[in-house]
Amino acid sequence: MRKTKNIIERCNEIIKVGEHVLESHEPDFVRIKIIAKTNTSIENIYSLCFPRGIPDHLRLGNFIRTLTNLGIVTIQLNAFGIFAHRLESFKGFKEDLEKGIITRDLAKIVTLDIYNDMLEQAQNLRAFNTEPLNRAACVLGRIVIEDTLKKLCYDNGIALSSDKASVANDELKKHSIIVKEQWRLNQVWLDIGNKAAHPETQQEEGFSSITEDKIDDMLNSIKQFAEKNL
Repeated sequence: MRKTKNIIERCNEIIKVGEHVLESHEPDFVRIKIIAKTNTSIENIYSLCFPRGIPDHLRLGNFIRTLTNLGIVTIQLNAFGIFAHRLESFKGFKEDLEKGIITRDLAKIVTLDIYNDMLEQAQNLRAFNTEPLNRAACVLGRIVIEDTLKKLCYDNGIALSSDKASVANDELKKHSIIVKEQWRLNQVWLDIGNKAAHPETQQEEGFSSITEDKIDDMLNSIKQFAEKNL
């Protein structure tokens, strides 16, 4: 939340600079330098909000191309006119950011990037196919499924009585957010992750009972579940 507030504050600073340069009576070469710097600041904000890549319509080159295709860019429309259009577009972006429209998508993108990194690490560990590393892979998988379940509860306004992932899984089924089959599968993955994180005892089947195929199914299934529900 604080990070979003800081981004919005920076957006307001950029807009203020942009409006000033458009109204300024300074020499054109001075204004052009300020516009170039401001365009860089706009790109930096877009890069921060879209870590997977700035949408094509927001990139400066594509933005100018779009204006050209719409017939807005003509010989008479100079760098100041183009910048004025871009600044208005940036204002619209900031308004959506303030209303939380972009923030929600941004959080999902960042979260999925983190999850993908963790699951990729898990699959790399699996490649060595030793019990300690297979355990580590399953623990990483459990972290992802547990966090996904809790985030899904939060997104749907479900209050949790416990920090346990199984409680989140139960609540999601209770509120019909997930079907019974998915609930059962989630519990299987949580159980495997739990076995991986704890030493085996004589009272119950431990991690050694988990097959390699089951581990691979777990990691692939968790990735699909996270991508579908976040």
